[in-house]
Amino acid sequence: MRVVIFFIMVFLPLLAWSQSDDISDDVKQLYKEANQFNKKGNYQQAIDLLKEAISEEPNFLKAVVFMADIYNFKLQDLDNAIDYYEKAIVIE
Repeated sequence: MRVVIFFIMVFLPLLAWSQSDDISDDVKQLYKEANQFNKKGNYQQAIDLLKEAISEEPNFLKAVVFMADIYNFKLQDLDNAIDYYEKAIVIE
């Protein structure tokens, strides 16, 4: 299980960065705002914005991986982190 989680944490972000520019500007703006809240330690606000972005663009891999990373590294919520990493695998 740890090997799978390691793979997800290392390789999915790389795949997310290579995602095409099919994402709307509004959704990209939500992602940017979420990133700012994350940097300030406002993780719940970041999650709320990412959920909105993902609801509008369900295949926005970068946002899904970012959500998983917040749950994993910032909130230590492994259950939600794994859920979002699994969603990212399905997208890719």
